[in-house]
Amino acid sequence: MLTVLVERIPDGALCTFSGCDKPQYSIGLCQGHYSQNYTGKELTPLRTVLNKDRMCEFPKCINKARARGLCYTHADQRNRGVPLTPIRSKFPRQLALELREQGMGHCAVCDQNKDLSEFPWNNERNVPHSYCKRCKAIKRKASQNNLTFAFVEALYKHQEDRCAICGSANGEPGSGSDWLQMDHWGGCCERSSKDDKTCGKCVRGLLCGACNSRLLSWYEQAPDHLRTIAEVNEYLTNWPAQAVRQEVVE
Repeated sequence: MLTVLVERIPDGALCTFSGCDKPQYSIGLCQGHYSQNYTGKELTPLRTVLNKDRMCEFPKCINKARARGLCYTHADQRNRGVPLTPIRSKFPRQLALELREQGMGHCAVCDQNKDLSEFPWNNERNVPHSYCKRCKAIKRKASQNNLTFAFVEALYKHQEDRCAICGSANGEPGSGSDWLQMDHWGGCCERSSKDDKTCGKCVRGLLCGACNSRLLSWYEQAPDHLRTIAEVNEYLTNWPAQAVRQEVVE
């Protein structure tokens, strides 16, 4: 019985789907678009195959591209809407063990070697955390107040790790830099608990617990003739955060 011959595909013939430059496989389509047509799907552009040897497009990044031209870490930074920054290189495990034997640890954030007492401790793994208590405090304050790490760090340096009102520099033992509290202008963000994030624009400075919780709580509501403490008036007029915002670009 005579049957219709299958038409031979010309050499070099490309897929007839608009914009596809792959060779024809059957009925004028490449293998990918033929598969879409065979399964009854709407023809759509094919995904490009990632070049396994392609490097991340971020300058001087040595990792391979994994997501739209970037490595996983830089792609995550882009997805979170933060500026792309260089990836910190991992501290060699052998050096970390040698430091630990000497009672020292290495902070991956400030890139400094410090005494183990300055690090939070991971009780489950029985090892120190990869960041020191000071950097942990700065990271937490930055996250809770929608601020950058650089801004909060600059605020600490501007105040020389002291309360902006009384000048106290003595925190509780083992508390690192976290004994200083972040003071906010009360007429801005409404928070149902201390864990709620603020807008960051209402941050005024870093204060000790006595000045933040007890002194300012009544001082700002007191009548004018009772508001005679020069240090507090100076703080309320010239917030430390105002000076830092002029120096640090968020």
